[in-house]
Amino acid sequence: MNSVFDELCDHTKSMVSKNQGGKQLWIAVAGAPGSGKTTLCAHLADRLRTSGVQTAVVPMDGFHYYRHELDQMPNANEAHAKRGAHWTFNAERLVSTLTAMRNSGSGIVPSFDHAMGDPVEDAIVVEPETSVVLVEGNYLLYDQRPWDGLKALFDETWFVSCEESRLRDRVIARNSAAWGWDRERTAARVDSNDMLNARLVAKTSSFADRVISSLEDSVIGMM
Repeated sequence: MNSVFDELCDHTKSMVSKNQGGKQLWIAVAGAPGSGKTTLCAHLADRLRTSGVQTAVVPMDGFHYYRHELDQMPNANEAHAKRGAHWTFNAERLVSTLTAMRNSGSGIVPSFDHAMGDPVEDAIVVEPETSVVLVEGNYLLYDQRPWDGLKALFDETWFVSCEESRLRDRVIARNSAAWGWDRERTAARVDSNDMLNARLVAKTSSFADRVISSLEDSVIGMM
């Protein structure tokens, strides 16, 4: 695993050094639920900061529609049941917020509280001094409107790939712990929602500049 992060860190620092006039470097890190993209971003950000490169991680999860917004949808029951599907995110807000941040070099974005099940506003700050912005999320490479408006924001796009069976096991374990559900109930929900989303996300890997293989519980291989 260390060699992978070493390579990613060196590659990212090289791109930073080549940027003219200290321009921010923006990297999209996409992948299905449970692929390891959040872990990758956290480890990479730590490595870069230790190396003196100011780095921010912006999660797409902060742009989930609030539960009260789902309640107001015509298909409210389905919206709650299918939360995590691309249409349960406020993609227009995501695109507009990140576009403004990219243009200005700074901004404040929401995070997501999994215990509360809702976004947390004004949780993450990207400062003008930030050199690297890692944006992580499922649908960053989705080529349908309005998601396709994200493409122009990134200097490089990565996709974290993972076997479907491993994804399923990880998501069942994570959701069962978060929700306090037994494995059977959680698995039924995962199979009817998360795995459908994962298959859609997997199709977007062809749009990535780089595909990173996720094995076991860590990102340890690249292709």
